[in-house]
Amino acid sequence: MRQLIISFGKYGAIGILNVFLSLSIFNFLAWTTGITAGWLADVFVAAAFVVTVTHSFFWNKFWVFKSGNTAKAKSEYTKFFLVTGSTSGLNTILFHIIVNTIGAPAGINPTLWANIALLSLIPVSILGNFAGYKFLVFKN
Repeated sequence: MRQLIISFGKYGAIGILNVFLSLSIFNFLAWTTGITAGWLADVFVAAAFVVTVTHSFFWNKFWVFKSGNTAKAKSEYTKFFLVTGSTSGLNTILFHIIVNTIGAPAGINPTLWANIALLSLIPVSILGNFAGYKFLVFKN
């Protein structure tokens, strides 16, 4: 149980870094284009995912789950990408619903609303990915 708590803490630290990385990428793209809603905003979220997933893989593989076996790296990366991709796909759908279907409430800036949507989806990522990584990708 102690090891699980330590692993989850490390996973959380990487997650915090990934949130800042993802938000930075999204906001950079939104700032340079002026686009904060619509399908292109969804593409920005997907682009941030592609960058952060590889970053996350290496930290999780070697630091959190200590899966130093490089012979399994391709297989693990494929599973990691599928787990993370499934969670990200769900988040992208939820993001689209929150931003494009529900939309920003009156008086809330659309950029702020897009960021609120992104931040509100963090629990989905945290729980879904940790369980997938622990039990499917880096299982011992």
